[in-house]
Amino acid sequence: MSRFRVVAVDDSAVLRRLLVETLESDPEVSVVVAPDGETGLSLVVSQKPDVVILDIEMPRMNGLELLKNLRRLFPRLPIVMYSHLTERGSRSTLEALCLGATDYVPKPPEGNGLDDARRHIRTVLLPRLKALHEEENRRLREAIVSRAPRPARPRGVARASPLLLAIGASTGGPNALVRLLSGLGSDFLLPAVIAQHMPPLFTALLAERLTRETPVAVREGESRAPLRPGQAWLAPGDRHLVVQRTTEGLRVDLSDAPPVNSCRPSVDVLFKSVADAAGERAIVVVLTGMGHDGLEGVRALRERGAVILVQDEPSSVVWGMPGAVAQSGLADAVLSLDALAAEVRRRAGGPA
Repeated sequence: MSRFRVVAVDDSAVLRRLLVETLESDPEVSVVVAPDGETGLSLVVSQKPDVVILDIEMPRMNGLELLKNLRRLFPRLPIVMYSHLTERGSRSTLEALCLGATDYVPKPPEGNGLDDARRHIRTVLLPRLKALHEEENRRLREAIVSRAPRPARPRGVARASPLLLAIGASTGGPNALVRLLSGLGSDFLLPAVIAQHMPPLFTALLAERLTRETPVAVREGESRAPLRPGQAWLAPGDRHLVVQRTTEGLRVDLSDAPPVNSCRPSVDVLFKSVADAAGERAIVVVLTGMGHDGLEGVRALRERGAVILVQDEPSSVVWGMPGAVAQSGLADAVLSLDALAAEVRRRAGGPA
């Protein structure tokens, strides 16, 4: 089996050594390292690796500047940000995800010792690198075209006006959410609920960013908060977000129930609650993401008559979540990221 090549760019000599020793203990992996962004850029251009690991704060060219250069040269190259989850580091990592980084892995806490760092690299970072590498291999093996959905089941009666928009996303989601919500426009009045796989600090920062950069006001979910037109609720990290129907209308609530599909927040949990609360009056969008979280929730929504839209493969960073729905024949449409907002507006009854 040929080894897949990793370039790791980090200014810590200790971490570079640990990355080489630990990752190369796996016979499938070979690693070359760089101590700063300028050297890292030259190394990626010459080595053409399968995956890149980037730190953020580095001399001569920081991780965000290097990311911009790499995205210009290699639009589909998997790039994983590897940084500490301090507030400053989290803001920078979220910036990187919105600039096109494929994924992120938090570094282990400083001061836990070298053995803990090795274990973290082996059990957390390495599986993520392998998964991204396999995704790229799958893209090369298969024709990268949109999967047309199976014909939608005929509807016996006219559809009632939609009540809400529900969105699920994971890997590549922050950038996709910026583009989708921006395309909805300031006159889009449906309330929205969003489940994006992220830890607590990240979701708070993502809500701030989406509010700042899109016409939609996005807040982290709160207990028993009513759904209002033109407002979006984002599932907080490590909490499930659910929608409930009350005598006063729809509201969101939070749950500490166990993770589903190893995820909390889980798209399945959100979608199943939307199926119960809104049924055929929901519009559902499944964006880029690894795995299949959301598939069972979509099944429940489909049975109730909801509209199911999924992002197509060419515009997805990882076509796991949307691909699972499309290949199961549950989607009403499989569309590029840039076409999704217009279709949501059309289905909601507004101008596309």
